[in-house]
Amino acid sequence: MTRWTGRAAETIVLMGSHLTILHSKKQHEALGKEVSRIGGFNTYFWIGLSDREIEGDWRWVDNTTLTSKFWNHWSSEPDNNLSGGVEGEDCVVLESNTQTWSDVPCVFTYHHICQMDATPITCH
Repeated sequence: MTRWTGRAAETIVLMGSHLTILHSKKQHEALGKEVSRIGGFNTYFWIGLSDREIEGDWRWVDNTTLTSKFWNHWSSEPDNNLSGGVEGEDCVVLESNTQTWSDVPCVFTYHHICQMDATPITCH
């Protein structure tokens, strides 16, 4: 389990990957099913979405804007609760039990979901 920032984030980048980006409902549903399967009940996983630069301007780690939203409306997400201190809640997790998103403080420790581009295989 890792924090969204710091050494773990640097390691993810050094491996040639990044926290996952979910642009479509199909991607979200596939990943939601997988986190439910591996995470069990009430486990949180970092995804690559935050509003760290400008509050309320949600951006993926590749700096693309948020288009498809899967916030946890039962708990009024995103709520920028100040439980994390003056910084509020600027990073996002995918919840295994609801398969929805919540904003949380970036310093919390959770599992993470990474993705990387496929490497083409060439045959000679």
